[in-house]
Amino acid sequence: AGYWPILRSYQFTLWIIAGFVAAMTWSMDLIVWGGFNITHKWIVFLVIQATMFSMGTKLTIQDFIDVAKMPWAVFIGTFCHFVIMPLLGLTITLLFDFPPEVAVGILLIGACPSGLSSTVMVY
Repeated sequence: AGYWPILRSYQFTLWIIAGFVAAMTWSMDLIVWGGFNITHKWIVFLVIQATMFSMGTKLTIQDFIDVAKMPWAVFIGTFCHFVIMPLLGLTITLLFDFPPEVAVGILLIGACPSGLSSTVMVY
């Protein structure tokens, strides 16, 4: 009791939405706590490392065996990641003639689509 069972499978999504709303509503209050700026590069580095480590600890031997059984799937995924995605980003920026600021953003997303945020979302 105390929760809605139908929303149980959406718990992670709801936490993400709540975090986004909080970040947009109280952005400056969340960045500076007691005069301490949490956007310092070492803090960001440590948070990213802790997140990547925690996701890596979820890997099992079976995950590596599965990759060894289907190496072509890994090759195709890697090819699409490093060739198709950047070319698709370039094509979109040229096709729609975006302003330079938007075009750079699209090219960056196309060049590195597996940044930490997408990894966390997929996890």
